[in-house]
Amino acid sequence: MPSGTKIDFDAMDILSIPLPAQGEKLLYDAKAKGLVLRLRASGARTWIGVERVAARSIRTTLGDARHLPLEAARRLLAAGPQDRSTPTDDTLFGPDATIAEVFPRFLASGETGRWKPGTIRNMKAAATTHILPHLGGRKVRALTPEEVNRWHLDITAKSSAVRMALSTLSGLMLYAEDHGLREPGSNPCRGLRKKQKSKRGKMMSPDAVRKLWRALDGLQDRMPDACDAVRLLFLTGARRSEILSLEWDRIVGTRAVLEDSKTGPRTIWLNAPARDLLATRKEMAKGRFVFPAPKSNGPMKVAGQRLTQRAHCSPPSHGWPRGRRLSRSTLA
Repeated sequence: MPSGTKIDFDAMDILSIPLPAQGEKLLYDAKAKGLVLRLRASGARTWIGVERVAARSIRTTLGDARHLPLEAARRLLAAGPQDRSTPTDDTLFGPDATIAEVFPRFLASGETGRWKPGTIRNMKAAATTHILPHLGGRKVRALTPEEVNRWHLDITAKSSAVRMALSTLSGLMLYAEDHGLREPGSNPCRGLRKKQKSKRGKMMSPDAVRKLWRALDGLQDRMPDACDAVRLLFLTGARRSEILSLEWDRIVGTRAVLEDSKTGPRTIWLNAPARDLLATRKEMAKGRFVFPAPKSNGPMKVAGQRLTQRAHCSPPSHGWPRGRRLSRSTLA
């Protein structure tokens, strides 16, 4: 269904409506004037209110459509801005608001759980270093694709942080659209590449993996937690932070269900060797973490560095591997 279509949402499952392949799509409620379901390729499904005020299109975010029922969104829209927990758009920004003025509000909008603390720090650093010194004084509504392209080329030549800087600026422009500072669909960052070919080191060869596996066997009695954690990293392809913070109640049968990973909720599938390892650890478990810290109630913080020092081998360049699961045949 194309963007702008009026939909009878009562007859549909909101979560089953297909997402756009790129950008965003707006679907209008056939019953409540101004109620719109905004779908984004990133996976976001958001109820927004849309109205025209003094020749401007004003958008007001009502809530996440995955958690806010249709009738509740209709009631929020009908109640008007005075009954919502957030200020109205007109009290936030004037029509000539600059990027420097809007950025703090944009960053604050993600501090309630939308972004990880580390992501917020990286976005703030990218803005402080690359966005605000060059574009901070520009009016949000006046920023053009040509200006963004010149800025992008400039920072690409000077810094490796171009991806985060571009993502941050693009997110700010979408935020500006939501608050009536730009026309919908006018993001000047559109079309520029955010993802560039990784320059990270190559993956460990099967011979290197088998060498490390033998070293783990030799260190198992002295460093059982670290050895098991590294094994599980290889067997699942998960991130280090996901393995070290894994809790027992997140393991369901052949998978680990994570509600709060770096990229949001996701599932880690557990092959037979991984399940065997976890079953052995479960017999000795004393707390909620699969890999508990030795001197606190939290999870273990580090696993690989001390282990590789003891094993007299080097870890993979740029950290421990993920995204590649190992089988028994690989380790044989």
